[in-house]
Amino acid sequence: MPKVLNPVDLTRELKFAKIEKFRFDEKRNLTSHWKKNPGRFSGLDQTKKWLNTQITFNTDKTYFINHSQDAILLTPNASIEFNVEPGIYSLRFDAGILTDNAGKTGKLNIEIDGISTPEDSISLDNIESWTSYERKLRINQKIKFIWNSKESFAFIAHPILTPYEYKPDKPNIILFVIDALRADSLSYTGLKIPTSPNIDELVEDSIVFPKAFVNANWTKPSMLSMFYSDYASNLGIGNIGFDVSPSQRKIFYQPTRKNLVGKLRDNFYYTASIMNNVFLLEYTGVGFDIGFHELIQIGKDIDDTKKIADESIDFLNTNKHFPFFLHVNFNTPHGSYEPPARIMKDLQQETDPKIWNKENPTIRRYYGEIRYADEELGRIIKDLKARNLYDETTIIVTADHGELFSDHHTSEANGVYGVKYGHGMTHFEEEIQVPYILKPAKALKSKILFRKFDKPVSLLSLTPTLLGLSNISFHKKDFRGIDYSHSMFGETFAAEESIFTEGRLSESIRTERFKYVRFYPAYTNSQLAGRYLSGNELDELYDIENDVAEKQNLAKESSLFKVAEQELDKHSIITNSFHIVFPKKTDKEIYSGSMQLQGAIYKIRNQKEFGIKIQSKRIFSFEFKGNNATREIIIDTLQPSFEFSLFVYLNQSPEKFRVGKWGILNQPSLGTYPQILISNSLPAGAENADLPWIYNDAKLTGEKEITSSSGMGEEVRQILKSWGYIHE
Repeated sequence: MPKVLNPVDLTRELKFAKIEKFRFDEKRNLTSHWKKNPGRFSGLDQTKKWLNTQITFNTDKTYFINHSQDAILLTPNASIEFNVEPGIYSLRFDAGILTDNAGKTGKLNIEIDGISTPEDSISLDNIESWTSYERKLRINQKIKFIWNSKESFAFIAHPILTPYEYKPDKPNIILFVIDALRADSLSYTGLKIPTSPNIDELVEDSIVFPKAFVNANWTKPSMLSMFYSDYASNLGIGNIGFDVSPSQRKIFYQPTRKNLVGKLRDNFYYTASIMNNVFLLEYTGVGFDIGFHELIQIGKDIDDTKKIADESIDFLNTNKHFPFFLHVNFNTPHGSYEPPARIMKDLQQETDPKIWNKENPTIRRYYGEIRYADEELGRIIKDLKARNLYDETTIIVTADHGELFSDHHTSEANGVYGVKYGHGMTHFEEEIQVPYILKPAKALKSKILFRKFDKPVSLLSLTPTLLGLSNISFHKKDFRGIDYSHSMFGETFAAEESIFTEGRLSESIRTERFKYVRFYPAYTNSQLAGRYLSGNELDELYDIENDVAEKQNLAKESSLFKVAEQELDKHSIITNSFHIVFPKKTDKEIYSGSMQLQGAIYKIRNQKEFGIKIQSKRIFSFEFKGNNATREIIIDTLQPSFEFSLFVYLNQSPEKFRVGKWGILNQPSLGTYPQILISNSLPAGAENADLPWIYNDAKLTGEKEITSSSGMGEEVRQILKSWGYIHE
């Protein structure tokens, strides 16, 4: 029986390839082209990391289109050779060039089993432009790419060898994510304004999750938590700001971390994203590469909606890789709410005047943008049907977060100002509840036993559920969410008893009975004009069974509060924690001090016992008297930073302290101790030390403490001991 051949994704085979004359110096080569990053998922060592490059060309300056592709980089006169199972294949890729000197060109030759023909040669002379290539090839053993150019750099984008007789047995997948789409803003939910005729029609073929919630209330952490099925802070990206630090990248790109795109690629899906979303592109400085074969980023507001649909339809027309996963991310109805005038006219004509005239004009425009996005989504669905792909495709429609409209949720009385017609600052249902519609491929329909799932679910479920529906196995430990395909097929009935959501310097837990919101110590935002929240202002508790509108904050006033706190603690995110351990002293001896951190404070344990006062998101002071039972302060921080300054006083006189596993003696001063500070457990001797002792457990970064066998040899250890830095 002949061997069954599967597609070969050559960028994933680079570590097994034979490479010649590849030389790339990131400090000297292509420095003017900043839209590039080394590939993150090919398993290459540091010396070869640029061999796989996520490269982006600006292909349309009218719509600000950046076309980014996962590519093999060939430097001048370099070549790369792959061993391949014998067979007849279709080879498809895009090719493009860049150069430090204008006008330079080159020729790409493809050699099969040592033989090259003229038709296997491609001349590349158009800088920052993609040229598509497709050939039928018989390969007995080897395929080699040879780049002939004195000064130009060639990129072979998403090269895939598909066996000519390959017949995929998995459905196509299209994931529509509509930015800032509230759960109650679609017609099928009962809204009396016809915002979503095409989505309403899709619902007729779909499974609906009417109680779906995001796990972060703004775009970047929400999107990445969907694709990775984990909380954004656990991924290392935090939930605060836009910029991405090197330490965050180090955590995010851990080799063992899995995501939806990677699992689909491993199972021979072609993966693409068409969007207006800078958070899925690493070169932007605010985003991450999550492993797509290609991404098309369209940066022009309002016009991007139609263009995203156009590009999606073009993808369906030109894509010959099957099965495919297509992520379509519409940026409407995200502000500024400026739908085309014709859309507003249609919406008004189709709505009861009493309802239309009663509605806030800003919210009308928001509904207009939804209608606009729905129209373009409908064009894509229509094209799918015309190509007979609709039945073969699993389609999901959801959102990354909602939008805040209610007046009673934007007032100071609620503890923190929300941003009206915005998001990211509160955890009200308006911001965290979203649509979640799943239209299964026809082959699955007969197996599915229900059409409506009335229990609360979070979008952590999206990745495992899609993998389950696509019959792709995975380890449960890789994803935090639930695979609801088992429930759909009647094998079991799963549910999320509580749903955790992150916000900027805040988090919440939601059950069917209550919602508890905790703002991090010294929370502030622009609406508070720089004032920090403190004390009771940091907690919100709503009895959502009896207070659907979330108007009455019951924090500190309800028997539910302790239960809610305990439930939230079960879902706490992973942090880097500073530990300060104090010696036993008499009641007459008082330790005091102050500390400043690089990362924002997530929580301070034993805050009351030490009389700790938080002065800002990164600064606090403490005072501790005598030999209490608790002698340790634990400061959980959000960002993977080890930088701190600590000043300790004993009876108002400056006191020295010891640092990290080795107990190195340190005068109070600003310190960055990325390795010396780390100890994964209480350092030996700290409990009975004569001086305060500080260390960081590095749980978030996953770094290990220095030992004599790794990083700190016995000789260095003895030198530090002789200097008085290490005491045993």
